[in-house]
Amino acid sequence: MIRLLLICCLLLSACASRSERVIALANRGLAYDGHYHPTVGGDPKTLQFLQSRAEWFGIAVAYRPTGHDDLRGAVGISFAIDHQKFVFVNGDLSVNGRLEVLAHEVGHSFQPPMASRMEQEVFAELVSVEACRRLGVDTSKASARYLQADKSALWVARTYRAEIVFVADLLTRGFKTAVR
Repeated sequence: MIRLLLICCLLLSACASRSERVIALANRGLAYDGHYHPTVGGDPKTLQFLQSRAEWFGIAVAYRPTGHDDLRGAVGISFAIDHQKFVFVNGDLSVNGRLEVLAHEVGHSFQPPMASRMEQEVFAELVSVEACRRLGVDTSKASARYLQADKSALWVARTYRAEIVFVADLLTRGFKTAVR
């Protein structure tokens, strides 16, 4: 009986989505690491692809140096003025770091409208996890550290799972054929 339960647990964990594994890691963490640790390396063509997808959705993307006033102390920021959407990303990050931040900030453009600030952050981060996975970048560890600060909003992962996957699909559609 114990063996059967163990086998079932292993099978279920093997079928868990990337987002579910990130949530599990975030729930296990005891302390929040407030510093962003971008994934090193990266392919500039992949970043260009994601930027072009964001622009296709009407989101203007710009890169700013560390400490620039537009970033307001963050590594990325998204906002809208009237019907125009903007994303600023720290241009001093690694290519993968810019990719992670860009996917996160673009994720905010699709977040549930009545969500709290923490719920918005969880939604955007999980969009980034799913989109980056499709683009060949594993952000699981960095995302889990980030989400440890928003544990009370981690329910967003289950409630909005279909929406998170849908947005990641939109952001990465055509990637394999566009980048060679």
